[in-house]
Order: sequence, then structure tokens, then C-alpha cells
Amino acid sequence: MQINGSTLLPPARHLLKDSHVVQEHIRRKQQKQDFEKQQLQQLQFKHAQRRQKILVVANRLPTKPKRDSEGNWSFEKCSGGLVSCLAGIQGRFDMVWLGWPGCEIAEQDVEFVAESAMKQ
Repeated sequence: MQINGSTLLPPARHLLKDSHVVQEHIRRKQQKQDFEKQQLQQLQFKHAQRRQKILVVANRLPTKPKRDSEGNWSFEKCSGGLVSCLAGIQGRFDMVWLGWPGCEIAEQDVEFVAESAMKQ
């Protein structure tokens, strides 16, 4: 018996487990569940690929460049309130920071320090 394109089964007491009608109903139900599961996985994958972005415009950047005695640059994490606050969500968002590095940088080192800071 069919109503609106779906098959209704007779009462359970009249069905045999190996019945063709029962097996067909189980197969269709499984196909529908598999399709729905596949659709959900595809949506989750698309969502995972599209990360949200945060643009932070602050007085200071989250890291401070520091030059050692040999002239090599390194970066240390700043301990400010905004940096600490956003550290907890940093892995879930693509964050771009605009701000002052926290020290004066010689003109010839600006490009190198800026590129290095973006990798942090």
C-alpha cells in the first residue's frame, strides 16, 4: 500500500523477516539514513573550511619584536589584557592584528620584522 509515494507496511504480526516487502523497506530506510548522514558530513566539512575572521585594531600587537646582541630578531608574547582575552579563541578564528609593535625598528629592518610578525 502506498500513500503519497511512501510505502506503508502491514502490521508487524503479519510480516516475516525475510519478506521481500520488509527487506525493500529496510533497504530504502538505510539508503535515506546514509544520504542524510553524507549530506551532514558535507555541510560540516564546508563549514570547517570556511573559518570566520577577526580584524583586531589595537594600540599594541600580540607579540613584541626583540633584537639580540647578534642582531637577530625574535618575538615575545605580550601580556596585555586584549591579547590574553583573545588567546582563548585564537585557534578557532583567522585573526589579523593592526597596531604598534612596541618598539622602534630601524628602516632597513622594517620589512623583515613585518614579514616575521605576520608568521607569528
